[in-house]
Amino acid sequence: MEVKTIQPPEERYWTVPRISTAFVVSFGKMIQLLCCLGLAPFYPEEAMDRGNSSIQIGVVFGIYPLVGFICSPLIGKVLAKGYAPKKILCAGLVTDCFFMVLFSMLYKIEDSTLFFLGSVLCRGLQSIGVTMSSVTYYGVAAANFPDKMTLFIPIIETMSGLGVMVGPTIGGILHQLGGFPAPFLTFAGMTFAFLIVTLCLLPPVRGESFRHTESFEGGAVLSLKAIIADSRMLVDVSMVFAGFIAISFNDATLAVLLDRFGLNSAYKGAAFLISALCYSAGALIYGRIGKKMRDVRVIAIFGGLCLIVAWTFMSPVPIFEFSSSLTLVLICQALLGTGAGAFYICCYSHGHYHLTQMNGLPDDYRTYSMLAGIVQSSFFLGSLSGATGGGVLLEYFGYGWTTLMIVITIFVLTASVSISVICDKIRPPKPKVEQVELDKVESESHGYIVNRL
Repeated sequence: MEVKTIQPPEERYWTVPRISTAFVVSFGKMIQLLCCLGLAPFYPEEAMDRGNSSIQIGVVFGIYPLVGFICSPLIGKVLAKGYAPKKILCAGLVTDCFFMVLFSMLYKIEDSTLFFLGSVLCRGLQSIGVTMSSVTYYGVAAANFPDKMTLFIPIIETMSGLGVMVGPTIGGILHQLGGFPAPFLTFAGMTFAFLIVTLCLLPPVRGESFRHTESFEGGAVLSLKAIIADSRMLVDVSMVFAGFIAISFNDATLAVLLDRFGLNSAYKGAAFLISALCYSAGALIYGRIGKKMRDVRVIAIFGGLCLIVAWTFMSPVPIFEFSSSLTLVLICQALLGTGAGAFYICCYSHGHYHLTQMNGLPDDYRTYSMLAGIVQSSFFLGSLSGATGGGVLLEYFGYGWTTLMIVITIFVLTASVSISVICDKIRPPKPKVEQVELDKVESESHGYIVNRL
C-alpha cells in the first residue's frame, strides 16, 4: 500500500506584519519630506517682512542639511549596534512633530533677530527628528525584506520624489488659506497621525543580539572609518554628493533662469516638477534593471552622462555661444532628474553588494543602517553645498561659469567610476573572506616547506 507524504503548506511571504512594514517604509519618508519642504514657497517672504536678510534666510534653509549631514552617520552607527529601530523611528517622528508645532508659533514674533534665531533653532532640531526617521526607514526595510532591498530602495526614493513634488505646492496653498501657522500645524498633524499608524502597524525589529559586534569573518569591520576608507565606497558616496549638488543648485537657481522666458509662478512650479518626476520614475526603473546587471555602476555612468549634458546646455556653459530656449531648459530638467536618480540608486545597490559580498560584512539591517547613515550624510552635504556654495559661486562668477564647475566635477567622478568598472572587468576583485583563506593556505604551505628544510 502506497503511503502518501503530506507536504506542509508553503509559508506566505506577504504576511500582515510585512504588509504593514512595507506601508510604513514606503509612505514614511514621503510624508516627512513633504512636510519639510512645505515652507519653501512662503517662508522667505514672511522673513523679509520681519526684516531678515537673504543671508539669514539662507542660513535657515541651510541649517537643515547641515544638521542632517552631522547626525546621519551617527544614527546609522547607533542602528548598526542593534538598538531598536522602531523606537528610534518613533522618537524621530515625535521630535519632528514637536518642533513643527513650535515653528508655527513664531509668527507672533515681530523682532527680526528673535524670529531668525527661533527659525534656526526649530529648523535645526526638526532636522534631527527627520534624520533619525529617514535613516531608520532603510534599516527597517532591510530587517524585514533582506531579499527585496533592490525593490524597496527604489520605492522609498520614488515616494521621496513625490514628497518633493507636492510639498511646496501644498505648503503654498495652506499658507494662502490660513496664514503662517496653517502649513506647520497641518504638517505636524500629518506627522502625528503617521506616528500613531507606525506605533500600531510596525512590528518591533529585534536586534539586541547584534550589539557591540563590529568585527566579522575575514577581518571585515563594520565602522564608518573602515567603510569610507574603501576606495570603491568613497566613489559611491561621492556620486550621491555630486548628484545632489546638481539637484540643490538647480532648486536654488531655476526660478532665476526661467525669468528670462517671462513665465508666471504657476509655470515655474510646473518646471520644477519635471526633474522630480523623472527622478521618481527613474528610481523604479533603475531598481528593476539593476537586479539583472552584473555591475550596476554602468547605470551610474549613464546617469553621469545625463547630468553632464543637462548642465552643459541648461544655460549653456561659456564655451558654447548660443542662447538657450525654454524647450531646451525643460529637456535638461528631465535629464537632471534622470541622472541624479541613477547616481543615488546605483550608489546604494553597489555599496551594499560591495560591503556584503566583497568585504564580508553581514547581509542584514546592521550593514544597511550603516550604509544608509553614510549615504544620507552625503545627500545632506551635497544639498548644503549646492544651495549655499553654489549661491556664493553664482554671486562671484555668474551662472555659466558655476555650471561649468559642476560639469567638470561630474565629469571627473563619472570618469572615475568608468575606470573602476573597466579595472574590475579586466581583473575581477576577490572577496575578502576568500582572499584571507587563500593567504592562510599559502602561509601554512610556506611554513610546512620551511620546516621540512
